[in-house]
Amino acid sequence: MPDWLAIYLKQEWGVVHKGGFCGYRNIQTIVSYIIGAEYFGHQAFGKSLPSVFDIQNLIENAWDMGINPRGRIETGGIRLTRKYIGTPEAIALFESINIPCSISAFKHRTAGKSTNLLFRNVEEYFSRGRYEPGKKVRATRVPPIYWQHPGHSLTIVGIEKTTAGEMNLLVFDPVFRDSSMMARLVGHKHSHPDQLLRPYRRGPRYLSRFRAFEIIKYDRTTAYGQAL
Repeated sequence: MPDWLAIYLKQEWGVVHKGGFCGYRNIQTIVSYIIGAEYFGHQAFGKSLPSVFDIQNLIENAWDMGINPRGRIETGGIRLTRKYIGTPEAIALFESINIPCSISAFKHRTAGKSTNLLFRNVEEYFSRGRYEPGKKVRATRVPPIYWQHPGHSLTIVGIEKTTAGEMNLLVFDPVFRDSSMMARLVGHKHSHPDQLLRPYRRGPRYLSRFRAFEIIKYDRTTAYGQAL
């Protein structure tokens, strides 16, 4: 298990309310990857994860710089509040400290269309990473994805595809605390990994509740000037 994942699993966040701190927690998760992997932009954080207050300050500073200032108008400011933040605030933060990223939106009136578009986009993103061909599990260096759907946001850390072609997103959901079993397995293997993955899967049934999604992806084509 990579070091950045260990950093995430050791956070004692507990259960939080949807729409409150989920945006902040997902930013922290992505930053934990950037720090642990020493990716482009990690110097902005040193060795420590930014707190919620730090993130609020970074977003406010981004607005001061003229990056998506409409967010301040819509929220009335977020410093020292519990106000909801989403993809506009997250991407403003990353752009303000020169972390290369891009945002994509998927919205369709027909049920399932947005889900299919999201699945294809995420599969293509993670399939570009370097991995050993022929293995069922492909561990890549590809950064996590910030994922927003109406009312909540999560972090996508991978995608699962069955032999029948069915897909599940593998996510970290800030609403839930990781199980003690998962925390103990940092750096170790488990004889039945499928059982441990169940809480981290978000498949068609979950996604069918929504018809619109947004994602923020680390832009690998500009980081270090090459694809990662």
